[in-house]
This record gives sequence, structure tokens and C-alpha cells, in this order.
Amino acid sequence: SGDVTFTQYAALEHGNTALSDEPLNLAGLISAVLTTTDGDGDEDDASVDLGAKLIVEDDGPVVTGVNVEATVDDDGGSEGNPGSDDGSDVNAPKQVTGSVVPIFDEGSDGLASFTMSIANFTPTNPAPVLFSQGSLVSYDQTANLLTGYVESGDNAGYQLAEDREVFTFALVSATGDFTFTQIDQIDHD
Repeated sequence: SGDVTFTQYAALEHGNTALSDEPLNLAGLISAVLTTTDGDGDEDDASVDLGAKLIVEDDGPVVTGVNVEATVDDDGGSEGNPGSDDGSDVNAPKQVTGSVVPIFDEGSDGLASFTMSIANFTPTNPAPVLFSQGSLVSYDQTANLLTGYVESGDNAGYQLAEDREVFTFALVSATGDFTFTQIDQIDHD
């Protein structure tokens, strides 16, 4: 019948990392000598560039919409008050770990690394408004470390030596694992 089947068993590397649906043309990479025979045995053959007929689309990672949840408790630690009548959560965690991997569908290429950015906060997509001890929490990002802090010193912007840290969120680029540490209380409504 002359049918040709192409089956892809592994991901192919696409050159443009800015596109997640980039076509990869296989022209000149897959060829075959095709021979045809008629009813009385006459043959003819030709070299055919099958790759020119094949295009492999990239499938970059996509956001799944899955939420990742982890809970810390203001009551945790030596200065916390038990949050239940029986005092059972006096040792509730002030630090939790988890992974952001479930947030993404990796596609056939697999997930290679994770980064975060708070630069995309805009008036229509604002940063969360949080308060600690009545003061506005500001945010600082250095690489994959997000620090929520209250401006306490004379210098603008996050200054470790003078500002009051409220929390940190550290993301491990290679694995997607995170550690959230609550350092000071966060006001609740």
C-alpha cells in the first residue's frame, strides 16, 4: 500500500525555548530508498526524503491548576499560644516543606528547573496585601528566595540587619522543592 509509519519514542530537542509549541522539521534527517514492483516484476526505485514530510511539534510544560497547600501556625514555637481548647497544637510547625511540581504538567521533555519571579505583580495582578503586627509586609526576591518583611530601618528596601523578617519562601531550582518559614506573626482578619 506504500504507507509509512513514524513513531516517536523519546522527546526531541527543539531549539527555541521561548516557544512551547515549536515545529521541528526533519527534512534531510530521515530518508529511504523506496522500491515499487509491478505485476510482471518490473521494478523502479527512488531515494525519498521522508523527513520533509514529518514535522514534530514541541510540547512545553503547562500549568495544571492544581493547588499545593501547606500550613504553618502562628501558635507554633515557644511564644505561641495554644490554638485549641485542649492545647494540642502548641507545637504546630512554623516551617513546612513541599513541592511545586504538581502545579505543572511536564510534557514529554520533562521538567528541568524551576524559577520564581515577583516582577509580574501589576495593578491588575497585585502582590498579596499582608500585615504583621499592624505594619504592611513588603517583598524582596533574591534568586529563588522570597522574603516577606516589614520596613523597620532608615534605608529603603530590604535590609537584613534592620528590617523585621516575617517569612521566607525558598525554592530549590533543580527539584521544585520549597521551604516556607514563618518568622513573625501575620495579622488575621
